[in-house]
Amino acid sequence: MLTILSPTDAPIVLRYGIRFDDADLEANRSGRLSGRQQALLRARGLQFASIAVAIAVLIAVLAILVNVGALVLLVAAEPASLAAFLYLSGSRAGRAAVEVGPIRVRQWTVFLGNPWLFYHRFGWQVGGTLFRVSPRAYNPDLDGELVRLYFAPWTRSVLSVEEVR
Repeated sequence: MLTILSPTDAPIVLRYGIRFDDADLEANRSGRLSGRQQALLRARGLQFASIAVAIAVLIAVLAILVNVGALVLLVAAEPASLAAFLYLSGSRAGRAAVEVGPIRVRQWTVFLGNPWLFYHRFGWQVGGTLFRVSPRAYNPDLDGELVRLYFAPWTRSVLSVEEVR
């Protein structure tokens, strides 16, 4: 039988649109990452490292063919390298930080040079910190809800969230 839940009756994981379980939440409450969260951050860091290597190889080939300096190589691979470093270091540190306050649901548009080329970003602002979240976590009904949000300090990746009563 199919049961329809009101947004306030839905399980917290479904309501907030992020994946975590009781073990994750318990680890975050004690100020650390769960093993699953460390593995996810490590995998994300390795993805960024792969992107940095691919960019470096592509730019190196172009540098050889077009005789462009090595500075171009360094500048092009730098953002992905920095992201890889932050995610890998964050997973190794194993710490979780917390922000408490009302959640402000945000959506903004990023234009890529002209008005027809754009994409949307989504975020939650808790306290003075803005956290980027996936589109499935965008829920305007959450605006103003008092929460305790656990995140990885270096990357501001949302780990888990619980309502404060």
